[in-house]
Amino acid sequence: MKRRTALIALLVLSLALAGLFTARAVMIATMLRNEGPASTLPIAPWMTPRYIVRAYHVPPSEMRALLDLSPGEGGRLTLEEIAARRGVPVETLIARIEQALPADAPSEGKAPQAESGGRP
Repeated sequence: MKRRTALIALLVLSLALAGLFTARAVMIATMLRNEGPASTLPIAPWMTPRYIVRAYHVPPSEMRALLDLSPGEGGRLTLEEIAARRGVPVETLIARIEQALPADAPSEGKAPQAESGGRP
């Protein structure tokens, strides 16, 4: 009898976890459908150099050069924290990065545009 109770509890726990992960996947899919991938977001002060490198496909060496970082420095610091340590406005760092991005990448002043001919 105890074994059966333990198995039922394990089944309920497993179903609850499966439901949690399913709900999370649906939320993420909905967000991506509405907002698009991260590379369609404008550069923001909360982003880290590592995040920008991955989301915008910027070479790490180029990102280090743009932010005057030594290898291994700043990977987990936000742009806001890097700007504070350097004593420069975060907008200056964002402007440097935006100038280095391809022309079709979104910038602080413009919102991502929906593509025509696709789903609404």
